[in-house]
Amino acid sequence: MISLKKRVISLVTLLGLIFSMFTVPVSAAYENTHVNTGESAFDILSVALTQLGYTEGANNETKYGAWYPMNYNPWCAMFVSWCAEQAGIPTSVIPKHASCDVGVNWFKRNSVWHDSAYHGGTYTPMAGDIIYFGVVGDSDHVGYVTGVKNGYVHTIEGNASDKVMQKSYAIGSSKILGYGVPAYNQIIASGSCGDDAIWLLSGTGVLAVGGSGPMYDYTDGAQPWLNYRSMIKAVYVNANVTSIGDFSFCVMPNLTKLVIADTVTRIGIHAFSSCTSLANVTLPSSVTKLDTAAFANTAIKSITLGENVSSIGHAAFLSCSKLTNATVLNSNAVFSTSVFDGTAANFTLTGYHSTTAAAYAAAYGHTFVSLNGEAPETEAPETEAPETEAPETEAPETEPIPTATIALSDAKGMRGEVVEVEIFLENTEPISSVSLFNLTYSSSALTFAGFADYEDIEVKCLSASYDEDSREISLVLAENEVLEGSLGKILFTVKDDAQKGIYSIGITPVITADEVEFNTARAYSEILVTDTLLGDINTDGTVDINDARLLFQHSILPDVYPIDYTGSLDFTKNGTVDIEDAKLLFRYSMLPELYPLA
Repeated sequence: MISLKKRVISLVTLLGLIFSMFTVPVSAAYENTHVNTGESAFDILSVALTQLGYTEGANNETKYGAWYPMNYNPWCAMFVSWCAEQAGIPTSVIPKHASCDVGVNWFKRNSVWHDSAYHGGTYTPMAGDIIYFGVVGDSDHVGYVTGVKNGYVHTIEGNASDKVMQKSYAIGSSKILGYGVPAYNQIIASGSCGDDAIWLLSGTGVLAVGGSGPMYDYTDGAQPWLNYRSMIKAVYVNANVTSIGDFSFCVMPNLTKLVIADTVTRIGIHAFSSCTSLANVTLPSSVTKLDTAAFANTAIKSITLGENVSSIGHAAFLSCSKLTNATVLNSNAVFSTSVFDGTAANFTLTGYHSTTAAAYAAAYGHTFVSLNGEAPETEAPETEAPETEAPETEAPETEPIPTATIALSDAKGMRGEVVEVEIFLENTEPISSVSLFNLTYSSSALTFAGFADYEDIEVKCLSASYDEDSREISLVLAENEVLEGSLGKILFTVKDDAQKGIYSIGITPVITADEVEFNTARAYSEILVTDTLLGDINTDGTVDINDARLLFQHSILPDVYPIDYTGSLDFTKNGTVDIEDAKLLFRYSMLPELYPLA
């Protein structure tokens, strides 16, 4: 005998089929913009991310129901099935289903089901798993797991408050029935990288960012995927993400593929710097701004900056030694300094005649190729402006806000060496205090070693302090005076495992005269790290007695025993390279902590 419940379901299903033949699903603009990579879990979640915000029409009308076809029905399971089909997942891995109970039973039959913690299970879900809700024998909702963190499971679900949205649950929640675990390559790590953006990393090195809005800005060493950088081969920044944050994808030595959706407008500071295998980059037309060193020290060979790129930051393509051509299509793009320094010897800058690109090429000595040839000479018609007498007005007197500039010197060092970044103050007005804070640097390559050489300034101060926790140096002068020149040095030790590349340093100044705050700007500089180990004279990857022996021979007979070494050999800092340096190197090779070279 057919139960009343089954008859009602059959009637609703029949009505849904009839209605779907004559209707158009709402929110049709939510297209799947993800290009499948063959990484199943990665692809399926990337597809789901493109649908965030999709909202149903009246009476459960959706494109997922029309696709199934079972329109005008609860659609969470149809959303799961639609994403699987879009990602190219066969039904032998994820069944096409509109009923949550059907899905639960399928996973149980195929021995790929795990009960939730509430129901006695011990399984920790992973990104790409399918999460079912409800009670035993009656599942009423389903979605995808995007990750687990701090005791919470994070999801993407269809038909959640009538739309596609992200949600979170305590992993022991009574709402969770269990998990279907499809037989595909799992996501190995995931998390948030923006208020409304998440990231996913597959086991074969594909990193995807999805969701919406801007990514977070990072300092190097604080990226959530830091421990995986060396394995990442491809980065996908998917639709609806609007900004790539500072330092997001820098120092990824094996990154060769980059896909950026046409919703991204900004590429942040050092976003892709020192990605030394990244050779091919296509910027979408949506990009308006490249920040400082965005693509510095990469293998890019050619780049086109579109008509909407209005700002090109300092050193954006610095040390891109394989870059032979950059085309700039915005006639009024604002160029910062050293944008293309260190590019290929035959580098050319291409753009339109009489534009900022042409002026920049002339100022920096780059070869310029015009897209429209020489501009024709035209003679403006002579016109005589009518004589008018402007009314006399007296502008109110206002006290101008003084300006001062903090600058940081660039530096160069090898692994194990201490490098110095000097702080300079350019100023012509009396001041009463200087504060330097929010020091940022690449913690993957550098270790902060303190401030030094500010004793000359300290004698002029009522107080001078350094807060180790906040890395803030504060100088309060005994009396207002014009202070300029060197304020001291910031010291960094280059880590022994630092990769060769360019690393950015930044610090924010606040300068005052009594209670008046000067106009100032955040200061940046670059540290070029070489891949030679300090003291490794024979470049065998270690510092030992053999290096000391070579230096001893060189110190006695430098012409007979020349040394090809990129750093300074004056380890004792006495101004000469002699036997004392060889002695110190020998001691360092035996007891490096007692006899440091730097």
